[in-house]
Amino acid sequence: MAGISADLRTQIHAVLASPLDRSALLRQMSALAEHDAFRTHADLWAPALFQRAAPFFEPFLLRYLDARQEATIRALLPQAEAAGHDTLFNGLYQKIAREDAWNAELLVLARSHQTDEQVLRAIQRREMERSWFTMTEVVALTLYRRNPALFAAFIRRHIRHRWGQRSQGFEHLLQAIQQQGDDELYWALFRQLAGSDEWKRSIRQVLRARTPASAILEEVRRRHAEHIWDADTSVLIDVLERYGIVVIPYIEEHLGWIAQRGSAERLLSVVSRLGDEALYWRFYCKTRDWVQWNGTLRELLKRPISDSELALALEIRTPPSGWRWQWWRLESDVALSFYRRNPDLFRPMLERFATREPDLTLFHEAEQRGDEELLDTLSFRLMEAMQGLIYSAYPPPSTQRWRKPHNESQQRLAEYGALLTRRFDRLYARSPQIYLRHAASIMSRFQAFRVWSFQKNLAYNPAFRYLFWQHRAAWRQSSEGMRDLLESPNIYVQILGLEILAEGATDAAPRVIENLPLLRALLLGRAKLSTKRKALGCLQQAALQGNPFASQILPVLEEALHFQGKRAIDERLMVAFVRLRKQLAAEQNAS
Repeated sequence: MAGISADLRTQIHAVLASPLDRSALLRQMSALAEHDAFRTHADLWAPALFQRAAPFFEPFLLRYLDARQEATIRALLPQAEAAGHDTLFNGLYQKIAREDAWNAELLVLARSHQTDEQVLRAIQRREMERSWFTMTEVVALTLYRRNPALFAAFIRRHIRHRWGQRSQGFEHLLQAIQQQGDDELYWALFRQLAGSDEWKRSIRQVLRARTPASAILEEVRRRHAEHIWDADTSVLIDVLERYGIVVIPYIEEHLGWIAQRGSAERLLSVVSRLGDEALYWRFYCKTRDWVQWNGTLRELLKRPISDSELALALEIRTPPSGWRWQWWRLESDVALSFYRRNPDLFRPMLERFATREPDLTLFHEAEQRGDEELLDTLSFRLMEAMQGLIYSAYPPPSTQRWRKPHNESQQRLAEYGALLTRRFDRLYARSPQIYLRHAASIMSRFQAFRVWSFQKNLAYNPAFRYLFWQHRAAWRQSSEGMRDLLESPNIYVQILGLEILAEGATDAAPRVIENLPLLRALLLGRAKLSTKRKALGCLQQAALQGNPFASQILPVLEEALHFQGKRAIDERLMVAFVRLRKQLAAEQNAS
């Protein structure tokens, strides 16, 4: 290894000594830089390249010099600074800077006899991108006293919060800024440095000063410290209690933080006294969980009010769409009570919050009423629950050392599967069209990537297996049903559509022509190669059914031939295209 390194050093020396122009020299040095030991010879090549043309070789120097070549970098830094190569200086400086040494350098510059503008340029050359570097108070105070206006922006960028560091450590700086009347900088640093106690005292001062209502929102916002997750937020409830609706924007912006500090109960009490019921329930939904929400709905159902009044009251108690409420659900007794009260009026709420841990009471109630629309939603919820059960009922072989098949999960899978397949049989017995409509309704609810494991669902989920394998001929007879499958955002549902088309011949060809844009999108999109081959197979099979089909499919194949990329199937497409064109030519000659 030592011999290789010595030989490399000799090569570097020879290249540097050769009469190459700088572009050729860069190419030669880049080739040598491929050697692992190249960086260890930085003391040879870095000074030489710097002297030759520092701006030209700057990207190379920044790429191949790092903290392991600290001695070389420290030798170059004074030269780069003296020559005014600021970006090179800054890039190299950041590779070796340490916070204590950085602060020491800034302090020397702050106390130097250079002009303020020269000091500013020097400290800007030492600008640190590392978020953990923070300026000490003595450095910041020295710079600020030297020229408040000139150095304020740099100070603001480089004083950062650190655990255990609070504004008391910068009290002299903050006093100096306050005396200067620089409110913008003062509050910027306060928000960065203030701890819970300082923030609370500041809010209390606002209350004692009896700040006008027109200014209270701005005063509270300017004091909002950025690192006070453990603060006692009850002081904000005091502000809300005194000023009312004018501070609601701030309270709502930070509602999660305020409520989690134990102030939720009192907050809701104060908001309720404002007399805005919609506001109260908006706050309620953001500060309570779904179990408490179900409790309020039970109380609501006990009121002697009309269905329309109940619907209005329910509307303002229903949280908006969003991830926070994605997993909220109606408990079984609440869902059943609303359903029995007025199935049509409350169906949207039931469909949105239908339980994710299946309770079959509502399912059986809907079956007795013949409410197939709601049953579609509940069937989909059951299928989702079954996907989760599969992993406990039939754990992968690789995990069976510590996870054994769960008998109860297997029983629940069988129970839910029997319930759903009986429903599907009943729908098909009524009419294939009725079955397809409801099957498509269920399948359309699978969003992209919603099926966790396609093969496991086929193996262990009876309902999924039924939808995938049964009544395929009926699907091919339905234009609307096939379109629903192929338009699904879920690739596995699209694959089901392709499988169904691939099984048919004469009856599948019209469906292929009706869905040519969707099949074209599959060929030109980011689907897997196996999926594209299925789509191509459907097109080929339809084209074999005669000239009317082939003449419409040929342009699609010709366009797809030009698609290039890792997921292109150009060879198969070329074969299919040539065969189809020969078929068309033969039929035209025969006619």
